[in-house]
Amino acid sequence: VNPLKLVSRIKRVEEELSSLREQSRELLSAKQ
Repeated sequence: VNPLKLVSRIKRVEEELSSLREQSRELLSAKQ
């Protein structure tokens, strides 16, 4: 397994998680 590919994959996952967190925060603020 190429460690560089693994690092890039982890970074991509972290970016997706942060975007999901922002979306959920917007949904929560919209409900209030």
